[in-house]
Amino acid sequence: PRPRVMLTRKLALFAVMFAAPAVADILDIFGSDKLTDGSRFAFAPSKVDNTIIAIDVQERQIAAVLELPRRADSVIATNELSLLVATHPDNRSVTVINLYNREIVRELDIGMRPDAVLANTYDRFVTFGSRDGSVSTWDLSNFEQVVRVDGLESATLMTFSFDGGHLFVVEPSAKRISVIDMAKREKVSEIDLGGNADVDAEVSALSRSADGYTGYVAVTSEDRVAVLDLVKKEVTASIKVGDAPGRPFSTGDNRFVLIPNNGDGTLSVLSAWTRTVEATIATGIEAREINTGWLDTVAFIMPASGNEVGVVDLQEFEAAQPIKLPGPSDDGIVTSDSKTLVTSIIGTGQVAFIDARTRRLQSLLDTDATGLEGIEIAVSNNVCH
Repeated sequence: PRPRVMLTRKLALFAVMFAAPAVADILDIFGSDKLTDGSRFAFAPSKVDNTIIAIDVQERQIAAVLELPRRADSVIATNELSLLVATHPDNRSVTVINLYNREIVRELDIGMRPDAVLANTYDRFVTFGSRDGSVSTWDLSNFEQVVRVDGLESATLMTFSFDGGHLFVVEPSAKRISVIDMAKREKVSEIDLGGNADVDAEVSALSRSADGYTGYVAVTSEDRVAVLDLVKKEVTASIKVGDAPGRPFSTGDNRFVLIPNNGDGTLSVLSAWTRTVEATIATGIEAREINTGWLDTVAFIMPASGNEVGVVDLQEFEAAQPIKLPGPSDDGIVTSDSKTLVTSIIGTGQVAFIDARTRRLQSLLDTDATGLEGIEIAVSNNVCH
């Protein structure tokens, strides 16, 4: 999840100035030793060492190397609380780092495997999901568990509602979405995705539209996308797309929903307004993730295998020249100004910076780290889904 945070720094500065602190205190807000700017610092864990690399995406350099008590599987950064959470599934625990002073503030035994992690829309709560079907939500302002739900088929495909009041958990084999009410602290309903009675069903995670009212989920085994009303919590349409569609991606301008068809190497461009497929574009790439950049004029298809990032022009509805990297990429993130795609290069210790306007690899940062994978940033251009 990568929520858009607007005016946060300006409001924070206004509050500080209103309190009339010393000039030194005001300047200290911008100290280079702090990692609290959620749009500036990205974090990539090593899958080999007990470290996380902090990357300054503006200066394109290493900002810090954070030490952990054990290897992290994934990380997530919160902007409002300036915390970094690292998961340790095999140890059933998470480590929380204060980004202001770079110190570990908590090591939490959450009583389940944190196989997936998701920040709530308002950044105060973080939810962990296990492949065994448990959900655990923690309030990071006081490090207390506030929601625990067990008995789901699986809980690794999770999405928060736009207001953070509900958590949608996809249960693929049952072809349903369980809805957890955060205030009631329990599962309150199920959304049946319909279709065939297929025991080998495959379903993607749910993605929200930019306005938060609509949800999209690919029923991969049936070559279709289900459209959901996230307010009424019901399916409103079923749209046929290409072969073996993966998770949909909503553009930030709310015009399109992009669906990678991994069975035939195409990209379906669905109009969010008319719910019709505007174009089907051959890319030849199986996607692990999709990012959009430069004001949603271009889509980048992060490959599930290989080292070429697919590029699709969303104005002309055509594939452009792919971007060749020195190795396979991770999911990637797009900076908050939508100008730069940043991705770690799996197995190399390198981080790539791709210019979204020219659609070219601009620079590579050698971190000297091993096994970097899963770069994350608190505030980006990506629609939180």
